[in-house]
Amino acid sequence: MGYKCAAFGCKSGYRSQKSRQNAGEKITFHSYPLKDEILRAKWIHANPRKDFVPSKYSRLCSLHFTSGDFVEMHNDSNAQRRLKYPTEVLRKRYLKKDAVPSIFPNMVLPAKSRKSSTMPRLLEAVSTENTNSRSQKSKTLQNLSDSVEDDLTFTSLEEIHDRLLCKDDLPDGFEMKIFDERLLIYRLGVEDELPKIKACITVKNDHTRSLSLDGKLIDDIIFDDLVPYVFQTMSQIYDTMMLIKAWCEPSDKIDISVINCFKDDIDNLTFSMKKE
Repeated sequence: MGYKCAAFGCKSGYRSQKSRQNAGEKITFHSYPLKDEILRAKWIHANPRKDFVPSKYSRLCSLHFTSGDFVEMHNDSNAQRRLKYPTEVLRKRYLKKDAVPSIFPNMVLPAKSRKSSTMPRLLEAVSTENTNSRSQKSKTLQNLSDSVEDDLTFTSLEEIHDRLLCKDDLPDGFEMKIFDERLLIYRLGVEDELPKIKACITVKNDHTRSLSLDGKLIDDIIFDDLVPYVFQTMSQIYDTMMLIKAWCEPSDKIDISVINCFKDDIDNLTFSMKKE
């Protein structure tokens, strides 16, 4: 994925360590928890790298965490997806929310000494900041790390698939499958006793997308202002799923004639384009 480990003395991500990964040892990279000031302070303290200030691009590799720091099973609340993926084993490991790196073989000082002398003062400094200062710092961190967890740069289709499965608030009624180097996010229906794909979001390896509704491919020009042609964040995929759900399940507050009129407009525009 192009990341390099920010830990002191660690060479993960460098060419000299490629043979280690090729030998079968899977090394993953994990973002600093920039939005959680207390946890971020613990990570900074644990890493014996002097005057290090992490950015949204900073990563620590999995070699600095114990096996108990990882979530290896997904706990999806959606019953349909649980039936479809009964193994519950994630393709990619994720850190627990309170995980703190603890394995640093190149540490200059003993971990116990550093913890007893520096950590209490570091946590005290964070906890005693005045409200205005903390608010300003939170806004700054928000700007720096807005897309750390949301960013899809260097993210494979398999990782997008797993991250969607881990979302607790994912819109229900969707199925997901990777087929022919594409991630299909679709909704099924039954028409005349036959199963039918009501709508589908198709994501390619380069994160470009196509949308279909009732078996018809929707032209990109129709949704330029609503759905980006290239997904750059998980939020964009989530918002597109919400839009698809609104098409397929119009609420009581929305006049069904408006939805039907909208679909007719799509049909007419698509026909006109083909005719041209």
